[in-house]
Amino acid sequence: MRIIVEEWERVLAYRDGRFTEVLAPGRHRRARRRQRFVRVTVRPRLLVVPGQEVLTADGLTVKVSLFATCRTVDPRRWHEAVEDADAFVYAAL
Repeated sequence: MRIIVEEWERVLAYRDGRFTEVLAPGRHRRARRRQRFVRVTVRPRLLVVPGQEVLTADGLTVKVSLFATCRTVDPRRWHEAVEDADAFVYAAL
């Protein structure tokens, strides 16, 4: 099987459910037998938390919006740590 990995992504290779390697950008040829490949985007992303009203210590309400940029440094940890990593970061904000 031929796999082309773009510059902004990495491909994780798993054989029989175990991690084997990270494929860097470029062309790769791998046997498909008993292997699974997962594409992970590593380019920066913008996460937006829409406006929410927050109560201050003196009882006033303030409307707050959040913007955060995140970039995947370790694609294996990003894929294996939680089920939906983007939703996890959104909830943490």
